[in-house]
Amino acid sequence: MAEFDAQFLAIDFSGRQTVAVAVSGGGDSTGLLVLLHEYLKQLPAAPLLTAVTVDHGLRAESGREAEMVKALCARLDIPHLIKRWKGEKPSTGIQAAAREARYDLIAQAAREAGASLVLTGHTEDDQLETVFMRALRGEGPGLAGMAPATLAFNDFDDGPPLWFARPFLKARRLDVRGALMKRGVKWIDDPSNANPDFERVTVRQKLARADARLTDDLRGRQSQWARSRTALSLRIALIIDTYVSEVSPGLLLISAELALDRDHEAAAEALRICFAQAGGSAKMIEFARAQGLLSHLARGEPFRMTASRALLDRRKQGLFVLREKREVPEADSTPGKFDNRYVIPDAFRAARFALPGKESVSKAVNTSEAPDSLWRQALALTPEIAGGGPPVNRKARRLLNPWPLRAPLFDLAAASALARLTGAEPFPPPPCSL
Repeated sequence: MAEFDAQFLAIDFSGRQTVAVAVSGGGDSTGLLVLLHEYLKQLPAAPLLTAVTVDHGLRAESGREAEMVKALCARLDIPHLIKRWKGEKPSTGIQAAAREARYDLIAQAAREAGASLVLTGHTEDDQLETVFMRALRGEGPGLAGMAPATLAFNDFDDGPPLWFARPFLKARRLDVRGALMKRGVKWIDDPSNANPDFERVTVRQKLARADARLTDDLRGRQSQWARSRTALSLRIALIIDTYVSEVSPGLLLISAELALDRDHEAAAEALRICFAQAGGSAKMIEFARAQGLLSHLARGEPFRMTASRALLDRRKQGLFVLREKREVPEADSTPGKFDNRYVIPDAFRAARFALPGKESVSKAVNTSEAPDSLWRQALALTPEIAGGGPPVNRKARRLLNPWPLRAPLFDLAAASALARLTGAEPFPPPPCSL
C-alpha cells in the first residue's frame, strides 16, 4: 500500500464527479494535493480533482504564493482556482475573520467547480494543538477537537450543503512534509506560523518541547470526547424526534413528557438546542439553567420566560417556544440573512425580507393546536420575501441554530433531527465515519 493510502481509503469518493482540495501552498495542504493526486490516479473511476487557493491579501507575498500553487497544479495537470478576500479587513480578530472568509471562498469555488466535497490538509499536529488550546480553557465538548468531516451550509442558494473532510487527522506533519521532500516538491512557509503573538503558535512551540506523555494524554482525551459527543448527539436526536414538533413555522411545541425521560442530559441539551433554534441564537443557555427548566416543566405549572431570544410559554398542551418580540427587525433590505433565522435563496438576490402586516396576520386562520395568541405572534415574526421573484415561491430557507454555518460530524445526528423538525431537506451522507 502506498504512503497515506489508508487515510484516503477512509474517504468515500464513489459517485462524486469532482472533488476540491484547499491548498494554501504550505507543507500540509501541498502534501494533501500531491498525495491525493497520486491516490486518485489509482482508482478505476476517480473524480476530477480541483484545487482552490484563497489569497487573503494580508501579506505582500500572498498573491505570488497563490501563483506558485497555480504553477504546481499546472505541472500536475490539476485545474486551479484562486479566490481573493476582498473588502475591508477587521482591525481585531483577524485570524478568526480570515478563517471564516476562507471557508466561504473555498465553498464558493467548490460549488463553481461542481464539487460536493472539499478536502483540507489539517494534520494530527493541528488536532493536538486545537485540543491543547481548548483544554487550557477547561473541559467540555470542544475537547473532541476537529471532526474528520464538517457539513457547511449554503447561505445564498438552494444547493445542498457541502462536506469538508480532513483525511490527515491521523498523520503527522513531519511525515507529510517528508513525503514532499522525497518527491522533490517544495512548499511555502507562512511567517505568521512562527509569530508568537498568535495563541496557536505558542501552543505549537510548547508541544514541540513536551514529552510524549502530554501528546498521548491529548490523544486520549480527544478520542474519548469525540465518542462521548457523538453518542450524546444520537441521544439528543431521539429526544427531539420523540417529544418536539413544529405546529406552525417558527412555533415549536415540546411535550411535557420530555421532562420525564430518564436521559436527563440529552433532554436538557435538546431544550437548549430548541430554544436556540426558535430564537435564532447561535448561543445556547447554560446547561444548569436547562436542567432547572426541565424540573419546572415536570411540575406542570404554567410559566412564561425568555431564553436564547425565544419566548417559552408553558400551557396545558406542553411548552410552546417561539421568537420573542424584542429586537426583531421589521424588514431587511439587504439580501442575505434575516434575524439569524432565515436566509434568502440566490434566486431572490434582488429581494428583501419583510414581516407580514397586522392586517394579514389578523385575517389568517389558525388551524393548528396552538393557542391563537402564540400562533399569531409566530406568524407575525415569520418573514416573507418581498420582490425579486415570482410570488409563487417566496419561501425563505431556515437556518439551523446553533449550527447556522457548519455542523461537525460529531453533532450530525442532532442537527439532522433539527432539520427534520423544521422541514429542511435531508443532509447529504457524510464522506467518512468517525
